[in-house]
Amino acid sequence: MNEIKLIKNGDSTYSCDVPISREDWSAILSDKKVTTDAAINTLLSFYFMPEQRSSCSDLEKIYGRKSGYYLGAINQFCRKVRKLIGTFTIADHDSNGEIYWPVAMACGRVEKGLFVWQLRKELTEALRDRVIDWYISRYVAELPTFWKDEKYKWEAAECFANKWDIDAENFGGMFAEATAKVNNLLSSTNSFPRDMILNFAKVDGEFTRGLFRELYDESRPVEERFKEFMDASAKFFTANFDSKDRNNFQSTNAISTYLWLRYPDKYPIYKYRIYRRVSDAANMGVAIAPTGRVEEVMKGYEMYSRIRTRLEKSDPLKISSNCRDMPVTKECSNALASTLPTRIRYL
Repeated sequence: MNEIKLIKNGDSTYSCDVPISREDWSAILSDKKVTTDAAINTLLSFYFMPEQRSSCSDLEKIYGRKSGYYLGAINQFCRKVRKLIGTFTIADHDSNGEIYWPVAMACGRVEKGLFVWQLRKELTEALRDRVIDWYISRYVAELPTFWKDEKYKWEAAECFANKWDIDAENFGGMFAEATAKVNNLLSSTNSFPRDMILNFAKVDGEFTRGLFRELYDESRPVEERFKEFMDASAKFFTANFDSKDRNNFQSTNAISTYLWLRYPDKYPIYKYRIYRRVSDAANMGVAIAPTGRVEEVMKGYEMYSRIRTRLEKSDPLKISSNCRDMPVTKECSNALASTLPTRIRYL
């Protein structure tokens, strides 16, 4: 049995490492004998605090249960985990007495008379997976109630897949047909990216074809493709249109929509407000700024990749088969799954 010593650091925090991986924590959280309702409630209470840090007294103020409830739940949980792992004990920093809270907590310190704990990173990641899974299950369960509002997105993706041909003789005509059902995805108040692409094609179809050939080249980094599409569009617009007091509407939102249409199972449509709300709702730990810059889109994509990973662990047809008038195909599941982030804010 390996004895791990709790250390008092220079900043008065107490900490130590434990040999429990994210995968280990995932298995532990699924073991109801170890992770009781009180334990998961308490762990999630810490998870949704800023930086996963809090005292039990602060949890009492926010969530309403007595501080002793959280203290007892954590200590019982940590005892069970330590026994389950069975390869180590943790000795207090100033004695040989065994302590348990550091099993789940990366560190602890006294702040304003209260002992503040912070969840371990590996445990936080495992809890985040559970939170995402919960949102996915809600999405699947409630899909029939909002399918009528989401159906047009599938129809747009299906239309694009059927009509898209990068080598079409008349690129502008092909693009018009492929995007005929996008509706408000590429047209909204004071923003008309689809119409502008059609105008580009009227001036120079080969240039416009090249824009999309490069954008859809999956052998290149997506961030690089975003930037090149925006830069090339801006230069072309300035050279061929009256650009005074106007813009070409080829924003990161528009470009992400083009990518979504072509690869609906990989790239979600990017909207700052939605992604910020998703990050906050699931406590994803992703800070997205409202700049519309490519770098912020990449943060959103990183967040979505975590959601997509959890989706891929589900039955690929479960989402679509939950709604009777929805075409039960893997492609349809992928298209609707890519819209999951837009629904999290409502669940």
